[in-house]
Amino acid sequence: MSDHQNRRDGLISSSLDARGARGAGARRRARVVTAALLTLTGALGVARDAGAQDAAALLDEGKKLMGAGKLAEACPKIEESYKLAPSPSSLYQVATCHEKQGKIATAYVEYIDAEAEARKAGNKPLQQDAKVRSAMLETRIPRLTVKVPKDAVVDGLEVRVDDTPLDRGSWNQGSPVNPGEHKVTATAPGRKPFEKTVTLRIGRKESVTVTALAVDLAASQAGVTPQPSGGEGPKDVSWGGKAGGAGGAGGAGGPSAPPPVTTHRAGRFVVDVGVGPTLLVGLIDRGSLSTISSYDYTFANQSPDGVVRDEIAVCSNSVCDGVYDPAVGLVLGGQAFFGYALKEDLQIGARVLGGYRFGGGYMLVGGPSASLKFGKLWAGLNLLVGGVANSATPTGVRGGIPDEAQQFNEGYSEVVVSLEGRTPLPPSEVVGTFAFGGSVEVSYELFDNPSDKWHSGALMVSAWPTFLKGLEGMAISLPITLGYRFH
Repeated sequence: MSDHQNRRDGLISSSLDARGARGAGARRRARVVTAALLTLTGALGVARDAGAQDAAALLDEGKKLMGAGKLAEACPKIEESYKLAPSPSSLYQVATCHEKQGKIATAYVEYIDAEAEARKAGNKPLQQDAKVRSAMLETRIPRLTVKVPKDAVVDGLEVRVDDTPLDRGSWNQGSPVNPGEHKVTATAPGRKPFEKTVTLRIGRKESVTVTALAVDLAASQAGVTPQPSGGEGPKDVSWGGKAGGAGGAGGAGGPSAPPPVTTHRAGRFVVDVGVGPTLLVGLIDRGSLSTISSYDYTFANQSPDGVVRDEIAVCSNSVCDGVYDPAVGLVLGGQAFFGYALKEDLQIGARVLGGYRFGGGYMLVGGPSASLKFGKLWAGLNLLVGGVANSATPTGVRGGIPDEAQQFNEGYSEVVVSLEGRTPLPPSEVVGTFAFGGSVEVSYELFDNPSDKWHSGALMVSAWPTFLKGLEGMAISLPITLGYRFH
């Protein structure tokens, strides 16, 4: 073998040895990195498990303290539990603790957040509980309106409630706050500060008007911005977010704006008023008649001596009835409902349907009612009782046969009264009857307006197919209404 060949073989062997050494080193490094990652992953898992255990222990301890009435100790522990392991159930407990503390506005916001988190988690029982609790608090929450007139708005104006900034979108708007004393301040560069303290009680509404800030020449020349007094950190301004977050209950960072109201809530009274026309089909075939006393009729009866002979009876409204054709008419009226929202989409109460019939007559019925929402549609059922009357054309008169004489008249209970040569029947009469039955609601929301104000509700167009059975005949109607449901 030549020297050249030997040198080449030596170089190849050296190269292979080097590659083998590098491969072994890479494998050792990979094993080290893998071991480190596994160790880190295990440590993180242990840390998560430890955090969850700590959160569960804090929650249990906080609930025990809350049950013992030690709210000042309970609430921080439950809040810390929520920070360590956020969940809808722990946030619900935070809200419950704050509610027991009297911080009802803070609890109100937290219940709303707990409801939203429970909905995402698919926890329907907790979602419903949180919804009901927030609805129960809603009417009790004090509301503070900070009014800032146009002449008070200057460059750099900052308005605070309890040293927490109030964004411009919340000026002149009622904001929920916890019961108690609250301080409103306003500052601006080169201006003297405004400050006023107001006390709010449960369910009360108060307002504070920020006056125009006077020019502070000394501060302006020194380049100092006046600051509100106090400054020990924000109080619990209760329209903030959930516990532990920015602007949370009792935390720093300033409150967020009041949560927008996007749905109608349970636990509210409901008032629904609508007006419109009604097509009334009257099938009332019997009724009183204004000329009834002008007629008489004959039927067979047994005399005291045992002889059966004809007996003449004079008509009255107690023994004779007018017979009428069906009638169709137009009623102008509406409907009214007063009830309560058991759920966001379920309302129960009492409803009245009625109106005046053109040409004579009326419809006035009412009773218990229930409505259920499906998207923009509402479907409901109403049980009704009342009166209905319509103008109809009389076609004849029937006279009643006493019970004891029916055996002599082939068992008939009435006879047709002959009108030949008698007073003509009137062209029309208003005939009515006591009736009972029901109606179905089919409503569509034209415009939905959920809010926390008195005008919260929806503009609706509705149809109320109605079926009534009278003591004499029946009636069918189809009211169509346009109305507003306050809820």
